[in-house]
Amino acid sequence: PLVLPVNHVMVGERIVFRTAPRTVISNHVGTGSVSYQIDEFDTYTSSGWSVLARGTAEFVDGVWLKAHDVEPEPWTNGQRTLFVCITPTEITGRRVVPT
Repeated sequence: PLVLPVNHVMVGERIVFRTAPRTVISNHVGTGSVSYQIDEFDTYTSSGWSVLARGTAEFVDGVWLKAHDVEPEPWTNGQRTLFVCITPTEITGRRVVPT
């Protein structure tokens, strides 16, 4: 398993983000199942949530992005010229509430 931070946009239930060529992420696109997790936690209220999507990942191009009116922007410096789309086959989640 490998966990790396990225920012994303949603297209329906699909998750789209940018990455760079010849990286760990880009080398694994299209090679099998992937997981994507997003979490939020509020320390003040001791509450939050977590969502886990499992599915497949593929590269999408500018035509696909324009058709869906999206273009995710990276938060960090560097050239991230590849766009990855995860199509979930399973989505699970849970809430964290104070006891």
